[in-house]
Amino acid sequence: MILKMILVLIGLWAVVSLGMLLWHIHAGQQVRRATKKYERTTSSAQRILLAGDSVIFGVGATKPETSIAGLFGRDFPEASITNIGVSGAEVDGLVTQLQSVHGQHFSIVVIIIGANDVVHLAKLKQSLTNLDQALTLATQLADQVVLMPEGNMGNAPIFPRVASLLLTPRSQQFRTGAIALAKQYGISYVDVFVKRDDDMWRRDVKKFYAADFFHPADAGYLDWYTAIRAGMKAGV
Repeated sequence: MILKMILVLIGLWAVVSLGMLLWHIHAGQQVRRATKKYERTTSSAQRILLAGDSVIFGVGATKPETSIAGLFGRDFPEASITNIGVSGAEVDGLVTQLQSVHGQHFSIVVIIIGANDVVHLAKLKQSLTNLDQALTLATQLADQVVLMPEGNMGNAPIFPRVASLLLTPRSQQFRTGAIALAKQYGISYVDVFVKRDDDMWRRDVKKFYAADFFHPADAGYLDWYTAIRAGMKAGV
């Protein structure tokens, strides 16, 4: 009898978890459709390039101005903001993005990448090889490059806690490789990896996460933007 009750409870938990996951995936589709990326062209010699995945694109921000690109636009009102981020991009897509602006020169290149490689179960050894290629390209585009993977994907509330057993070690693996490459290229690395129990975002999920419980909301973007600005070298 007890075993049957346990099995019923496990089954109910699985059904509820699957239902929540599907609902958040649907919410994510709506969030992506509603997102417009922030870009701006000016005559200034100051040019900021943003490359990477949906976080650079701005998915989850209530308006373009509250995304990371928009916050750069706020703090650098004279600068041109070029946003070549693509929602869903893995590191191989980052290479393609940077190849598309080859030969141009920017004041700074800001890269946010890695979450999709972790979550999509890509081969991380190949992802880091691709990141090596991407950083070669990025350092040819600007003297200052900032790299920020999205941290611990095992903490994202869209996933059941058990998923952290897979996603947290994969996030750590990508982080370790990315830090080593950042040191190799002499670029700024912004580390937003935190353990689950230390994650401020999980203490107020509705504040820091968008409706899909995967992408940042405005408060999340501001938090990560603040970390990026703190990690930037002087002179931008």
